[in-house]
Amino acid sequence: MNDVTMPDAEHDETGALQDEAGAQQVEIELAVEQLRRGGNWFYWLAGLSMVNSLVAVFGGEWRLLFGLGITQFVDGFGLAFIAEEPGSTTIIRSVVFVINLSIACAVASFGLLANKARSWVFMLGMVIYVVDALLLVLIADWLSVAFHVWVLFALFGGLKASLLINKMRANVS
Repeated sequence: MNDVTMPDAEHDETGALQDEAGAQQVEIELAVEQLRRGGNWFYWLAGLSMVNSLVAVFGGEWRLLFGLGITQFVDGFGLAFIAEEPGSTTIIRSVVFVINLSIACAVASFGLLANKARSWVFMLGMVIYVVDALLLVLIADWLSVAFHVWVLFALFGGLKASLLINKMRANVS
């Protein structure tokens, strides 16, 4: 299902606009595909961060490189609280899970709006993701920082596509 649609161009009797309309349709399709590639990263970040959180909450010793730094910090604080209050392990793990689930749902909602060509969502998401990368710089998690840079390029591609789609919408209106 395509969330982003554009009205069809009108054609005159000679069909003069057919070539232009066909070229514009190809441009729209390419922009929508680029929009999806960028916007879907929000879903991936939410899901992979939840995998990391579940592993941490249940005492796992590993984590995926791909995820949010903020959820790692929440996990770390939770583990520190558990070390201080071992009798409250279930409550602390539940709180950590709910906090990380809330973060993941917010990030997933960015994906929903980004795939509808809401350019502001890409911009806000990129700013937040840069701050998230800075958290990872604090703990010298350089591979995760590099992954953040890669995802930022993908989000930027989605932003460019969103701006193009919105410009085309304005021109058709």
